[in-house]
Amino acid sequence: MQWNSQKSMELKGKIAQNPELMEKLTRCVEQVFEEFKVELPGASFVFEPRIFSLKNGDAPELASRSRAAMLSELLTNLAAEAPANSITDIVDSDRFRACLPQCGPMDPISLKILEKLRIRDVVSDDPVPIRESAQLMRRITGNKKLMAALSKGLFAELEAAGITFGRQEGCVFTPIVFEAPVYAQKIGAVSEFARLEGFGPQIYAAADPTPEPAAAIRIKPFPGIIEVRDQFLVPGVLHRRWWWIGIPAPELLVALDRIRQYR
Repeated sequence: MQWNSQKSMELKGKIAQNPELMEKLTRCVEQVFEEFKVELPGASFVFEPRIFSLKNGDAPELASRSRAAMLSELLTNLAAEAPANSITDIVDSDRFRACLPQCGPMDPISLKILEKLRIRDVVSDDPVPIRESAQLMRRITGNKKLMAALSKGLFAELEAAGITFGRQEGCVFTPIVFEAPVYAQKIGAVSEFARLEGFGPQIYAAADPTPEPAAAIRIKPFPGIIEVRDQFLVPGVLHRRWWWIGIPAPELLVALDRIRQYR
């Protein structure tokens, strides 16, 4: 089991540079959420694509293998991009990380493999309001029909745009949930897509100065528009050193249109 952050960033770039594809992906999510009554009161989201390779025999141990592979990828990125940073910059915020097969819609082949391991189908009308990334991940992966509809719709749009994956290669879209923005805003700028980092953990928490575990506080991501190379405007989320780029919620597409009016 391996995660490929380089290919994941390349896929983010393809989506970001294709406004029509981005809108189709967003509308696909919107329609499926509406069909299955998935609501996020006062919250918004971005789905980030992550490409991985899965070998024969990996599936039964996928949870442990994917966590270990993700941590290895995070440490590699940290050493390459920010060698002066402490390992705790990612490990502390990674304490509650969810990973495959629990993290979101995925390509049809990987989904077919993993559904053979399913032992429970969670009730679709779960009354718990979705306010955190983990809750949205569980709502999607816990409902077989919802998971299938979202996966089929998203990857059909990617295939129609000429985006395919190699043999033994898969892709999962993991969500980050945050407070819905009220105003359109630009939250940052980068000189090239390679400068966009987005392979971090899905769920965030920061340790309080006190040693009490219950004293942990939640850090809020900062959503808005990211400018790339003075020419591309991309909906995304900034959190510490990570930039999340992928499939935005409909309100972020509206924010993108608002900012375009001023360019």
